Amino acid sequence: MGQLLWCVSVSMVIAAVCVVGE
Repeated sequence: MGQLLWCVSVSMVIAAVCVVGE
C-alpha cells in the first residue's frame, strides 16, 4: 500500500518538474 502511494507521489513530482522545465 505504502509503496503504491510513494510511486504515485514520485510520478506527480516528475510531472511537475517536466511542466516547470518546459
